[in-house]
Formats: sequence, structure tokens, C-alpha cells
Amino acid sequence: MSRTIPGGTEHLAKAALFVAVIRHGSMAGAADALNLARSTVTQHVQSLEDALGVRLLERTTRKLHLTPEGTLLYEHMSAALGSWREVLEAFEGRSHEPSGPLRVTSPSGLAQPLVAPVLAEMARDFPNLEIDLIADDRVRDLVDDGIDVAVRFGSAGDENNVARRIGSDPRILVASPELAASLGEDAAALQTCPWVGHHQFADQAVTLFERGSRAPRTLTPHHRARGSSTAAQLGLIANGAGVALLPSLLVREVMRAGALVRVFPEIDGGEAPLFVLYPSRRLQPARGRVFIDRLVARFEAM
Repeated sequence: MSRTIPGGTEHLAKAALFVAVIRHGSMAGAADALNLARSTVTQHVQSLEDALGVRLLERTTRKLHLTPEGTLLYEHMSAALGSWREVLEAFEGRSHEPSGPLRVTSPSGLAQPLVAPVLAEMARDFPNLEIDLIADDRVRDLVDDGIDVAVRFGSAGDENNVARRIGSDPRILVASPELAASLGEDAAALQTCPWVGHHQFADQAVTLFERGSRAPRTLTPHHRARGSSTAAQLGLIANGAGVALLPSLLVREVMRAGALVRVFPEIDGGEAPLFVLYPSRRLQPARGRVFIDRLVARFEAM
């Protein structure tokens, strides 16, 4: 047996407890979450450090800080625990009803029209599902933030994730009705008129295409205003701060309400690809598969 089972496996439970300490931010947090005495958690972590011969944590009165050795253990043990959890789910059968935590992130502008309705439907259909929707415009690390599925426009992410393109959406030029009326009919106005950007992309040039001629032309907008989120950006545009080039899905509801209109409809910004991403080193549980399938169906029906 000693030739097939690696030494040190008697410390696995303590290593799993160490991961819980990091995820909950403190010994006390892990103890409360696991219904253990705080002294028990502290003793196990100290015992693990003694067994490994290294310090894993630097403790202060307010916060725990990972040492380089602690970071190494946390990264590897987190991956191992994730794999073990999903192996257990695989043995329960692929047809098993979605249950457990489903953590999804998407840009704020996609949450209301696309992502939230799918998750709400799943919440009604699967009572054992625990849903956490993070709607902001940060490009999050799926593993570090414990994300099951990310929905993103424009980027397939890095090589550490599996990326599935589920479609695309045209980028269109929009403005408030008042500003649109002031621009006239000459698209040359786009060179000098105010634009509203996003903090992450405000310094980037835009590529525009004119109907009947797909030869691109590049424009460096004059960003008079910037928003830190899609919602903030839309609020600025709707109140006349400038023009913006955005995927039509992000502005559809605001346009229906009359707060935004399309300007220079003969010009667009090409197609914005839409991706779903999930961690590549993990089996995908039923909850993630069902969410992606339903998301694709809703997007195709829009």
C-alpha cells in the first residue's frame, strides 16, 4: 500500500481545513462555518505547519497573511478539493438534478436582459440550487473568485479557462434623443462630438463600418465622460453626456423606453462575440451545464 498511497495523506483533512480558513478569512470564520471550536481549528493548522516544517500563515490581530508556502498549499489544495467535489458529483450521475452553489459573473449590462432571467428560472425549477449572481464589469479570475460560469462580451479569456462562443451581437452607436438631433446627418460629427466611455476601455480607438462598404475606419473618440460600469455609462449617455458604441443587447431596453436612440444607423462597430467561460481543470457539474444550455436558448430567442 505504501507504494500506491503517497505519504502524508494523514494531513489531508488538516490541509482542507486550512483552505477553509483562507476562504472564510479567519480561524474564527472557518470554525463558525464548520461548527468547530476555534481552538480546534487553530490547533489543526499549527499541527499542519509542524508536520510540513514551514509557516503557512503570518498572524496579526486583524488579519491573516499567507506566506509563499501557504500560497502554494492553498492553490494546489483548492484545485484538489474542487476536483474531488466534482468527482463525487459525477458519480451521482450526469442526469442528477442541479443543486448546490452556482456562482455566475456577468457584465452589469447583461444581467437584467439575459443572465438574471435564466438564473431566476433555474431557482424556480431547482429548489436545491443556491444562486449567486455577481453583476459587475470586472474581469474576474474564475478560480480565485470561485466562479462556476462567466458570461463576457468580446474576450475568450485566458488559456486557463474553457471558452465557448455562444453568439454575437452588433455594436451600434447610441445617444440621447436631444444629442442625436444636434449631430445632424453627417457622420463626420463623430470626430468632434463628445463620447461616453467605460473606465476599462475609454482610451481605446474604435473601429467603424459603413453599410455597403465593409472597409473599416478607425476613430479615436473624444471621451468627455466615463462610467465605471455599464449602468453608469448608460446613465451618462441617456442624460446627454455623449455618444457611445455598445452591443445592442446592452442598450435594447433603454432604447425601448425612449431614453436612447441609434445615431447614424448606416454605421456600426461590427459584431461583439459573446462567450461563456468556466475553469478548464474542473469537471462541469450539472448546474453549470444546465445554466449554459438555458442561456444559449434565451440568447438565440432574443
